Amino acid sequence: IYHIISTFGAANAQVRTDVTVEAGTLTEVTVAHPAARATFKLVTRAGGEAIVDTQWTISTPQGEVVKENVGALPTHMLAPGTYVVSAKSNGRLFRKEFSLQHATAVQIEVIVQ
Repeated sequence: IYHIISTFGAANAQVRTDVTVEAGTLTEVTVAHPAARATFKLVTRAGGEAIVDTQWTISTPQGEVVKENVGALPTHMLAPGTYVVSAKSNGRLFRKEFSLQHATAVQIEVIVQ
């Protein structure tokens, strides 16, 4: 028996399963990853240009950090669910809650207010 952990991307889109392999037989395993692609953008107005050097933190609603990075347009593969993204730029912090569904690609705009 083998325990397989498969990660899609570098965040939390992860699947775990146990597989039994018998000697002398071919074993085939198919793993389906429920995931969504999310790109983040801090803007001064809806549809505006991304603000560079933004510090991003993606968390669960309970505050568990899923992913952190710095950049203008970070993109991550995330497990379906609800998240809170925090964008820090020029000493100011902006937050937005969002939800993702399996097999979608979305752009999450956080507007500076």
